[in-house]
Amino acid sequence: MQKRVRVRYSTEIVHRQVRERNMNKWHLSCDVGGTNARFAVINPETMALEHIANFKSTDFYTFEHVVEHFLKEVERTNLYERFPTKSSLGIAGDVTGENISFTNTQWTINKPSVTNVLQSRQILFINDFTACAASLPLLLESDVEKIGAGDAFPLKPISVLGPGTGFGIATVAYTDKKKFVVLPGEGGHADFAPTDETQFLIRNYLASKHDRLSIERLLSGKGLLNIYEALSNIRTTPTKFHSAIDIGISALRGDDPICIETFEVFFAILGSVAGNQALTVGSQGGVYIAGGIAPQYLDLLKRSPFREKFIAKGRMAHYLRSIPTFVITHKNPGLIGAASLLTND
Repeated sequence: MQKRVRVRYSTEIVHRQVRERNMNKWHLSCDVGGTNARFAVINPETMALEHIANFKSTDFYTFEHVVEHFLKEVERTNLYERFPTKSSLGIAGDVTGENISFTNTQWTINKPSVTNVLQSRQILFINDFTACAASLPLLLESDVEKIGAGDAFPLKPISVLGPGTGFGIATVAYTDKKKFVVLPGEGGHADFAPTDETQFLIRNYLASKHDRLSIERLLSGKGLLNIYEALSNIRTTPTKFHSAIDIGISALRGDDPICIETFEVFFAILGSVAGNQALTVGSQGGVYIAGGIAPQYLDLLKRSPFREKFIAKGRMAHYLRSIPTFVITHKNPGLIGAASLLTND
């Protein structure tokens, strides 16, 4: 009787060892914004996204909790090893310190704590728009929507910027060996500069409520609400909506003139900011709009003065007219880009 027990026990051990040997190695890619945390299993051989999960940041008390939740989800598939060999985390915030505070959520990431949870051989902590920018050379024509004319020059700088929960910006530049490097930035916190009478009125209204007006104060989810409230005050119209989602629904239906004007102003400002960025870094490889808002309201963007404001730079209009602008429609460029930055060793 005891012998049978020992045989069964050793058989179970053998089965577990065989199962563990058959588990696939994998890399973790993560894109953490102010609203969502997206994770993916990356096949190290093909770099394909094999298992994607999206979590609301408000559903988890800490970032470590959502990481642990995803690791357990992957483990339950019985396809992969328990921990990723390598991990690349794109984070909406300044990633230079040991503790990373998010720009638009209450989470704080402690690098040693997350490293302990992941147990990966290599871990990258990068800005989320660095990850998005790294995806640009890998995106297909079907992953973007071109806005207006212009042709990209190969190996010239490329800019990516865009509104979501906050406003991100980064640049892709090529070395003399034709390899690309990503230059991250915090351009969303640069000063907002109005370019027409309506924008000046909006600026004056918001200046009475805030000590300083950054680009992100207008070009973000909260920025949509700020523009809407300012226009309602300027047009002496009662505010009917109190969320960016409701403003967007009404604008898409076309049943509220203030909501429609809100998006016209929003995308006009986005065009001006994108044009400034193109002039600053010489983005002759193209300017790409990322983030959650532009692809969701693509039809409104196409009807807006976005491209007109992008070009409207006086004697430099001819230069900007030749630069193409795109909206990234791929659902997970940050995951692709974050994974691509992992080393091949």
